[in-house]
Order: sequence, then C-alpha cells, then structure tokens
Amino acid sequence: MSAAFRPLAVGALVPALAAAQAPSPLPPPPLLTLPGLADLLAEARRANPDLLRVRALLEAERAKAGPAGALPDPDLSVGVLRAPAMDVMLASPSGHIDVSGLSAMLPARTEYSLMASQGLPWPGKRAAREALARTGALRVEADLSAADLQVEGEVMETVLDHLALEAQRALLVEQDQQWAVAEELAKTCCELGRGSAADLLQALQERARLRQRLLALEVRSMDLVESLARLLGREPGSLPGLKGRLLDLPLPATPTAEALLADLRAHSPLARVAEADQAAAAQALHLAGLERRPDLRLSAGVMKEAGMPAGWRAEVGFSLPIFQGRKQSQVVAQRRAEQTGAEAARRSLDLLLAQRSRERARAWDLAHRTARLVSLELLPQGKATVEAQLSRYESGKAEFPVVLESLRALLRDQESHLAAVVQLHRLALQQRRADLTPPPPLELSLSMAPMGTPAVPAAASSSPAPAGSVAAPMAAPSPMKM
Repeated sequence: MSAAFRPLAVGALVPALAAAQAPSPLPPPPLLTLPGLADLLAEARRANPDLLRVRALLEAERAKAGPAGALPDPDLSVGVLRAPAMDVMLASPSGHIDVSGLSAMLPARTEYSLMASQGLPWPGKRAAREALARTGALRVEADLSAADLQVEGEVMETVLDHLALEAQRALLVEQDQQWAVAEELAKTCCELGRGSAADLLQALQERARLRQRLLALEVRSMDLVESLARLLGREPGSLPGLKGRLLDLPLPATPTAEALLADLRAHSPLARVAEADQAAAAQALHLAGLERRPDLRLSAGVMKEAGMPAGWRAEVGFSLPIFQGRKQSQVVAQRRAEQTGAEAARRSLDLLLAQRSRERARAWDLAHRTARLVSLELLPQGKATVEAQLSRYESGKAEFPVVLESLRALLRDQESHLAAVVQLHRLALQQRRADLTPPPPLELSLSMAPMGTPAVPAAASSSPAPAGSVAAPMAAPSPMKM
C-alpha cells in the first residue's frame, strides 16, 4: 500500500486525545468551593437526560468496531442433482460409433453435494474498517465530553445567577434601610418646617420602587430554580444545600492570554472533535486505497452418489476491480478532499482559540480593574457622600433631591461592583466549559444587564445557551456601560 494512503493512524491520535485530559494550567473557578455545589454537579451527571442520551450513543458507537473488522459470514449450500436414465453407445477404437458395437442403458441416479464458501478481504481491509469504526467512537467521546462540560456549565451558571440575585436583593434591602432613614428625616424636617411634603413623597416613591424590584427578583429566583431542576432531571424545588454569598468568594485570578490559550487547547471539546475528524478522514482515505485491491473467495465441497465413492471440489475466486476509474478512484478523491477539509477546520479552530483567548484576557482584566476601582474608590466616596448629604439636609444646608441623587449614585456604584464581580466569575465559568462564544460585555448596572451568556453559534458549538441565563429585573434609569 502506498504511503499516500497512510497519513494518520488511530494509534497516533490516542496521545493527542489523552493530552486533552491533562491537568488544567488554570486554577478551578472559586465557585466550585461553594458548599453543596459538588453534590448538585454529581446529581446532574447521574440524571441529566442529555448526558444519558450521549452515553447511550457512545455505547452504540463502540459496539460498531467489532462487526466492522469481522470476516464476512461464510456460505453453506446443500445440492441435489437428479440425472435421468439414458442410452449409451460405445465408440469404436477409431473414434466412430459402431452401431454393431456394445450399447447400454444408464439408470437414473441422484447425487448429493455439500458446499461451503468463505470471502476473504484483501489483507489490511478488516483492520482499516475496524480502525475507521473506532474513530467514530472517538468522535462520540468528544461529544460526551462537550455535553458533560455543557451540563456542568449550565448548572454553575444557574447557581451564579442565583447568587447574583441574592446579592442584588441584599443591596436593595440595604438601600431600603437607607431610604427609611431618609424618609424619617424628611418627615421630621417637614414637621419642623424645614422641609416640604414633596420631599417625603419622593422618599416614599423610592421605597416603593425598591419593593417593586425586590418582587421582580423573587420571581426571577423562582425561574432559576425551575431551570436548575430541569438540569438535575427532577421536579422543581428549592436549591438544597447551597450556602454562601457571592461577595464572600475569592475573585478568580486574572490569567494571561497564553495561559487561557493553553487551557483551551488542552480541554476544548471542539479541539477533540477536530482531532477525531482528522483521524476519521485519514482512516477513510487509507481504507479507500485498500478498496482498490480485489477480495478473494474460497469454496470447497463434497459430492456423493449412491453406490459410488465420494468426490470433492475446491475453487478459488477473486473480484475484478476493472471499473476503478468510476468507483474506487472517485472514492479515494472524495476521501482526500474530506481530509483536506478536516485539516482546514482544525486550522480555523486554532485561529478561533487564539482570538477568544486574547478577547477573554482583555475582558478579564477590564472586570478585575473595574471591581478594584469601584470597591477602593467609588464605594467609600459614595457612602461618605450619602452621610454628608443627610447631615447637610438635616441642618437645612442641602435640598432633598441632592440626598436622593447621592443615594441613587451609591446604589449604582454598588451594582457596578457586583456586576464586575459577576463578570469575573462568569468568565471563569466560560473558560471552565471551554466555551468559544465571545466574552459577555461588562454591564455596570445589574438593573438593566442580562444575567446570562449569549447563545453558542452553530459554527462553534451545537449546545444550547445556559438554562440559567435570565434577564435581570428592570429598575434604575440611565445605566452606565463599559
């Protein structure tokens, strides 16, 4: 066989796929340290219908390797030959029939035969067919890895959205307490004649808007519970065993673009799929070249007639591939084109991995710097401003709208800090699941920001968007975005 038809064997692919299971160069997301999350992930892997479906497909694909490399079934035939009675004339020594010579009558006779035949493919064809079938199992193994990361990512995204809602609810409750202080202060100033009824009405309106947002958050939390129940393969309920606050978790460390790229190359299911497709294309090309060789057929049998000794018969046959120009050569050209396409797809994937790594590194750095800026500068200044404006309003040196704006600004800064923290954790989860969608934009106001990642494009992945991706409730006007 020409070396042109042996570009890659399945054995050469095994080390590459084994490398995909090497330890990650990045630390695991801090969300994995959340108490109770490991139990939810284990339950999802046991009972998620999508994972069960892919596991069944893998079992079916693995069962194809044995039959693909087996010999064709032998043929066994039983025959009966019935010869009628006939007159026989004996020829003279000169070769002419002598009518005066001897003649005889042959009686009718019956002959029984038993024949067996076995097809023998050209050496190497069976091994090539089995190797091609095994590449199909490698492809489904990559699909199973992708499905496992998808389910894990959806569960963790849903939990992250739940924690973000809880953190936002805590911010609104804290803001409501501050507005209660402002309301009481406005009421006191109104009674003393230093304020107006409009100030009190504004404070009451703001507290009503906060309660409205709290109601929306409660409904959104129930939606997340429904999504998590579906991922776990069970009826809706609460989020059992989940404890902890999002803001108490450590922030994911900011990695470099090189570390992100190395992690994606090691763990991206699409990279494993591309490896399996390359192996399948190479094996299909190898097998197409072998199909040019003829197959053999061996036949043997015995015959027996009553009163006569048994006889035997043996045959050797082979196929004649005389139409290679229209069949086998065209198949070889097809497989060679498929291999070229698989190599181009792998090259395209490598470029996409590098692009997403650089984009994610920039988004990671932006979210980290934003969270640090807001927590170290804006939040302390905002809290000091609120206290100062409340004191000035109580002494009659400031108008109530100034107090109102300072409280709103503090809430916006608190939500911006929370949004940056959520973004960091979301990027860590996106990297964990080897998602190749662009990093989500950093929304600095959770009141208007979507609390999920965009859907995966068909070119990058066939997996649906995370079930936990929900829109946050509407509220504060004029959100600041970066």
